[in-house]
Amino acid sequence: MEFYFEIIKQSYSVLKVDYRQDEGEKYFVYGYQRDEEEWDFDNGDLLMVLDEKKQIEELKRNFTVFYKNQWL
Repeated sequence: MEFYFEIIKQSYSVLKVDYRQDEGEKYFVYGYQRDEEEWDFDNGDLLMVLDEKKQIEELKRNFTVFYKNQWL
């Protein structure tokens, strides 16, 4: 998974995590381009779908993460 993070880091600087209990308790991770002046959290690129909250901790080590209306 580390290799995948390195590829994502080249284009994205901020990730938003959207937890959806009604879709099988999954975490949908959206990316926002590094060169954007302002991020529109309604229009990110879906990068991955995670199934464990501990995977969010890994994201926090590599990116700025927005989750549950707060920055992590």
